[in-house]
Amino acid sequence: MLLDEPTNHLDLEALERLENYLADYYGSILLVSHDRRFLDNTAEKTLELKDGKIKVYGGNYTFYKAQKELEDEANERSYIVQQKKVQRIIETSPRNQSQCPRFGN
Repeated sequence: MLLDEPTNHLDLEALERLENYLADYYGSILLVSHDRRFLDNTAEKTLELKDGKIKVYGGNYTFYKAQKELEDEANERSYIVQQKKVQRIIETSPRNQSQCPRFGN
C-alpha cells in the first residue's frame, strides 16, 4: 500500500480509524507524511532518502530523529579529528618546514 499524506483533511475520528486500520493491516505500507504524531503511531521503520541513497532506521519518527542526531554528532566529531590530523601533517611536512623561518631558511 502506498499512502501520500493520508492524514490531510481528516478529523480526529477518521485519523484514529486510519491508525487502527493500518495497525491491523497485513502487508507492506510505504507512507509519506509530515504528521509526526501519526508517523510515531504507525511507523515501524523509517527510510531516509538522501543524495540518491536510502538508509533504513528501525523505528518510528522519534527514533529516527534521535538516531540521526547521534549520527550527526559522531560525524562532526570525526570531521574535527580528521581536520586536526590534516593540520598536523601539514605542520610537520618537510616541505613546510624548509620554508619556515624558525628552521633557519
